[in-house]
Amino acid sequence: MYPHYGMAWDEAQHAIYGSYVLDYFLSGFTDMRWRTDIGGLYFYGTIFDLPSAMIHRAFGKDLFHWRAFLMALCGILAIPAVAKIGRRLGGNRAALFSVASLLLMPQFVGQSFINCKDIPLASAIAWAVVGILRLTAKPSTANFALCGLLFGLALSVRIGGIMVFIFLAATVAALGLRSLLRESLLTDLEELFRPRIFASAALMFVLAWGLLVLLWPYAHQNPVVNPIDAFRQSSAFPIAYPVLYSGVVHESSKLPWHYLPTMLALTMPIPILTLALAGIGYIAFLLYKRWNQAGSESFFLLLFWLGFPLAYVFLKHPNIYDGVRHFLFLLPAFALASGLAAARISAAINQRWPFAGNWVMALTLASVLPSLVLLHPYQYTSYNLLAGPRETLHLRYETDYWATSYREAAKMLQARQDAAGAPLTVIVGTNGLAIPCFSHFVDKDMKIGLFLGPSGKEPFPPMVDYSVAIPRYGMWQNFLEAPLEAEIRRNGILMCTIRKNPAVKTAP
Repeated sequence: MYPHYGMAWDEAQHAIYGSYVLDYFLSGFTDMRWRTDIGGLYFYGTIFDLPSAMIHRAFGKDLFHWRAFLMALCGILAIPAVAKIGRRLGGNRAALFSVASLLLMPQFVGQSFINCKDIPLASAIAWAVVGILRLTAKPSTANFALCGLLFGLALSVRIGGIMVFIFLAATVAALGLRSLLRESLLTDLEELFRPRIFASAALMFVLAWGLLVLLWPYAHQNPVVNPIDAFRQSSAFPIAYPVLYSGVVHESSKLPWHYLPTMLALTMPIPILTLALAGIGYIAFLLYKRWNQAGSESFFLLLFWLGFPLAYVFLKHPNIYDGVRHFLFLLPAFALASGLAAARISAAINQRWPFAGNWVMALTLASVLPSLVLLHPYQYTSYNLLAGPRETLHLRYETDYWATSYREAAKMLQARQDAAGAPLTVIVGTNGLAIPCFSHFVDKDMKIGLFLGPSGKEPFPPMVDYSVAIPRYGMWQNFLEAPLEAEIRRNGILMCTIRKNPAVKTAP
């Protein structure tokens, strides 16, 4: 199934970066091409790109084929983490419904085959939460070490993974507040402030930071200052992009406060969204009722996982774009909220009609499955009915902003070139770094030009046979005067347009 997915807009950049990092290590730390300006990727950890390059060098297989497989594997790794957390919060039924909710989220499924940064980060943060829950339940040296390794993995994907330390600090603060309200604070502090705890906490930080630095050339240059500099760059990203939101184009640095919560709501299937919202209320109720009981920190951590990033965006107004792409790490938390609500509702129904509740919740979640199938392989473009008619969705929101549909367009035009027996000239709506989204899937003799657009009223370029464009940046409007040869749509949603130059007689 995964070979059907195309290549994401920045996938080639990451592949180049991984290759340069591998050369850096193989050269004995002398090859510094990793500092090449390919989207500032040297500010990113290498925990995904480096192994991908190593597999490619070792086996000589199609690099992008393997990267798609490894991305899907990273998405799969979130499943046992969600199951563990769900079982801890609500038992086996909650674990099962939580996993089902995650696997039926189109954003998570679709991005798992094309997103080499945010999906690994989502899985890493889910596992970091598992580590925090184990640590707060039993602050042993082994659990401190486990957290150090899990935190280091999150940091090694993106320095923004440092939020897991905030998750831990907030959970410890919640435990302290619980101790204060139970009038056991002094006793608990005596237990906490012991040399073994301090030594174990130091070990956690050393392991996390050591793993971050180990495989990251930029951190090798200065293990303290450069990671901090990378965090500063990521939290104050300087480049603003045009973002289509509710039919209006905004600069990504000036999006309204409601952009992220709205996009989360619009891109989540309504059954899962409804269950997740009910689950958040249910978790808050359980936290209120059980605040003084052991295990209440688990409910607090889940709410903090959901609430802290949204509060941060609301207060700091960071430069965000591409819908929920930078916040995919929230989806496992929403899946857990959905799973807890589904488990509670099914249990209530089962009390009156045995097993009926299980079937009701299973069928409710399964109702999402047809849209996943109909959108294949563009599940990440899914919007629910609240976003309006699917046929005109590209006029209101971003659809295929990753340009993965260029694979399908490339295959289509390659067939036309084969039928014509002569190379075609195609102009593609993209930039130089993203051109492999199209060029990787055609023969080398096809002539390819670039045009970002939108083109306005510019005439179709002479001696060009076809124009290919996704809706991003309004490129679907490129050369509107030219005849529309084909549209790539799924479930009514526009992914890509192909226009033909009527003036060129040789175009097949």
